[in-house]
Amino acid sequence: MLGSKLPKRHRLIGLWLMLSIVSIFGGAIFAAWLDSLFQPTGFARIALWLGCFSGGGTIFLVGLLLERMLFTPLRHLQVQLARLVANPDARDDYPPAGWLSGLGPDLMRVRDAWRSDRTRLATAHVEGARSAARIRQELETLLQVLDTPLLLCDSHRRLLLFNQAAEVLFEDHPGLGLGKRLDTLLPVASLQDSLNHLPAEGAPRELLIPGGERWLHVTLRRVPHSNGETLLTLTDATAAWNSEMGARAGLIERMAPLRQHSASLTSATAALASARFAPDIDDSLRQRLESVVAEESQALSQEIEKLSQLIEAMQQQGERLVPLWSNDLWQSLNERLAERTIRVIPIGIPAWFKADAPGLLVMLETLLVQLASHTGTHHFEGEVLLGNRRVYLDLVWPGRPLPQRELATWSELRLEALPLAPRVSDLLRQHASDAWSLADADGRYARLRLPLPAIERVGAPSDQLPPRP
Repeated sequence: MLGSKLPKRHRLIGLWLMLSIVSIFGGAIFAAWLDSLFQPTGFARIALWLGCFSGGGTIFLVGLLLERMLFTPLRHLQVQLARLVANPDARDDYPPAGWLSGLGPDLMRVRDAWRSDRTRLATAHVEGARSAARIRQELETLLQVLDTPLLLCDSHRRLLLFNQAAEVLFEDHPGLGLGKRLDTLLPVASLQDSLNHLPAEGAPRELLIPGGERWLHVTLRRVPHSNGETLLTLTDATAAWNSEMGARAGLIERMAPLRQHSASLTSATAALASARFAPDIDDSLRQRLESVVAEESQALSQEIEKLSQLIEAMQQQGERLVPLWSNDLWQSLNERLAERTIRVIPIGIPAWFKADAPGLLVMLETLLVQLASHTGTHHFEGEVLLGNRRVYLDLVWPGRPLPQRELATWSELRLEALPLAPRVSDLLRQHASDAWSLADADGRYARLRLPLPAIERVGAPSDQLPPRP
């Protein structure tokens, strides 16, 4: 085709033929000119013409010899290699020709080894795909039957996996989907901050976050030996918090009016009983006592009714106090206080105790902020002391102990970071605890002491075992 570029081999052959023709034609013209000039005869004329044609003939014969002896075996080898690459499983192969015929056995070994490797590789791919499919199916089955919502995200906070329980929890939520960002599903700043400070060895971190109309208890854990993936375990804590900060707080508030009406009723009943045996008591006083008894009885019945409603509301309350290692508490607390430049240095022997970790962290953070403002120091010591069925959590600072009036004021502080904004006293009551301040024996340091429930467990948490090979 005109204007198309010929392959290199065709161009080489064309150049060789053109050079041969030009040399022969030029030799003929040169021989004719010499023949007309010298007019040789006999053998001299034959030698003249042969000498003039020798250059073109030599070029033609040498090119033909190279084409047959050199380039043709190379073209055969190229075709054989191209065929082997295009179809390695073909069985009818042409052996090398000419001076490359010695490569035949070597090419056969290369072809057989290549075919053997391809066969083993294909078998390994099939077996690996089957094994991966089986493991994936088993994991998916396990995750789907779990009642605990699970989310798995990568280092860029994109969802890689979630189970059926998570779909139920976030039903019709547009942010739930593979590849979607976690902050569209749970747009909470405290969650994003906790993800930035997760330890790489897989130690869990807990926090309480809002999720629409619910409050979610989230356990964060970095997946070991991964590319920064994070596993989130979610629990709906709405009912528990409504019970603890609603029904339980109301139960405590009902106790004082109940005692008051009960005491008034007892006094009025005793006075009425005395009036019956006193002849000098007029009927108007007796009627007033009977009216007081009736009113207190009515008020008492109303308080009992409210109390019964609160007790019924507490029936579905779950246990929130879990075993907690003190060193994990101090570490999590320092992470929360990093932006406030407040630090707690653990001292003494660590111990186990029972606590509601998210609530306790928020309460300790609030108390430490108040302590830093009151004492003027930003470095405290944290110590855990074992008592009789109690563990005493102490915050230590240099100076004098706090007055009880100050502690009473702090007990009324609202913890806005927790659902229903409970008071510090509500959190203390949840742990069956109280707070008081005392001085050390040397008088140089003071402590804020919080007694917490103890558990029969000793020793640090065991290290995670490596996965089975």
